[in-house]
Amino acid sequence: MYKHICTYMYVRGRGEGGQLGLGDSLDRDRPTRVAGLSRARICMAAAGGLHSAAVSDDGALWTWGHGGYGQLGHGQRENSKVPRLVAALNGRRVRMAAAGRAHTGCVTIDGLVYAWGSGGLLGRENEDDCASPAQLDLASFGGSRVADRAALKAARKAQKGLDGHAVPPVRGLLSVALRIPRAGTHLV
Repeated sequence: MYKHICTYMYVRGRGEGGQLGLGDSLDRDRPTRVAGLSRARICMAAAGGLHSAAVSDDGALWTWGHGGYGQLGHGQRENSKVPRLVAALNGRRVRMAAAGRAHTGCVTIDGLVYAWGSGGLLGRENEDDCASPAQLDLASFGGSRVADRAALKAARKAQKGLDGHAVPPVRGLLSVALRIPRAGTHLV
C-alpha cells in the first residue's frame, strides 16, 4: 500500500491523557519509541489536541490518548494510554488519518471518509458525539472526489518541512518521528 515502510515510531512532548502512547501520562523531552506499535509498521501518524492516531502499512488504524468525546473510535469515551486498533474499521484499509482537537477522521483506499468524536466537528447533520467511526455522506460534500482532495491536501501538508531534522513539538504538545529504513527520520 505504501512505497516506504516505517518500522519504528518515536514520540516526545506532553504525555497528558496518555497522548504519547507510552502507557503513562509523563512528559518526554527526548524521543521515545512507542513499544505498543513495535509489531505494526507505521507509515503515517497524526497528532490531535490530546490524542494521536497512526496508520500501518496494511491499512490498520491505531489511536490512543484522551477519549472523552469518543475521538479514539473504540466505541467508548475513555482514555487509552497505549495504542489500540480501531476495530470498527476492520475490513477497511485506511489510506490516511487526521486528528483534531476532539475528533478524528480517515480516508480509506476505496475513497470512503469516516469521522468520529465531538459531534459538532464531524460534518454530519447530527451533532451528537460519536464514539465509533461513522461514514460520511460524500454527496453532501461534492462526491467521492472529496476523499482524493482530502488525502492530497493532507499529504502535501505532511511533506512541508520534512527534511530529516528534528523540530520542536508544536506548542510543546507532541511530536512524532517515524524511522524509515534507508531514508532517515521524518517528523509528522
